[in-house]
Amino acid sequence: MKNFIRMIALTLVLALGLAIFSTALAASASYKGTGTTSYTITTGKKDATLKISHSAGKVSATAWKNAIKGTTKTVSKSWYGKFKVTVSCGGSSRSAIVNYPYNKTATFKLNKNSTYKVKVECLGFSDQVGTVWNLKWKTNPRAKLSVNNWAKIK
Repeated sequence: MKNFIRMIALTLVLALGLAIFSTALAASASYKGTGTTSYTITTGKKDATLKISHSAGKVSATAWKNAIKGTTKTVSKSWYGKFKVTVSCGGSSRSAIVNYPYNKTATFKLNKNSTYKVKVECLGFSDQVGTVWNLKWKTNPRAKLSVNNWAKIK
């Protein structure tokens, strides 16, 4: 029984070590802003996958304090940005829009031994529905780029 428990414990420790190791090999970059930025991704001997996800920023917005009286107040809310991601290599390019709640992520397949230019552009506020207006960014939204298979983001 003791040997069985030790074997299970060793298996769990090895699984945890491999999980940490594989996460360390994945490259990623984050863009926090409302303008445009560019990255260069270089792939190695294997095909790679580029995944773009995003997280919300904070906005200052106007909301009804009392709709019957017509009074308003300023509130702070979490809000997503709308990002356009363009991936180009050579003469070809592909684009995707990351826009909460419709397209929460975008994925691109990258061919081996290639260099890609990735442009991330914030198009403003996402199309999420809310009961606020006059949105202004307090904390910018974030688009996160991550690749697997030992590709490098610069």
